[in-house]
Amino acid sequence: MKKIIKGLAVTCTLMAVGFVSFLGTTTEAAAVQNEAGHSARYYIKGDINMDGIIDLEDAQIALKAANGSIILTDLETKIGDMNNNGVVDHEDAQKILRIALKIDKN
Repeated sequence: MKKIIKGLAVTCTLMAVGFVSFLGTTTEAAAVQNEAGHSARYYIKGDINMDGIIDLEDAQIALKAANGSIILTDLETKIGDMNNNGVVDHEDAQKILRIALKIDKN
């Protein structure tokens, strides 16, 4: 008897600090603390929408934040702040775009 799997959802939580290879791109994993102060989950630096992929949508979100069109949460800001200056600015948007287009590797 054969079973056909039509869809598979996989949830992964990264349990190591360092670098994470994701779809051929090495990206820095950012440890983020939850409200209780415990490091609960790791996020891919630059993946502002937290869908597991650094793509054009993340670059668009960063650009909107840099222009003041949207306000990011503290967590989104930590993830999108590629140059670690405390804000998501045009430099961050450009870096995220270059990673999404596979021009840069982070």
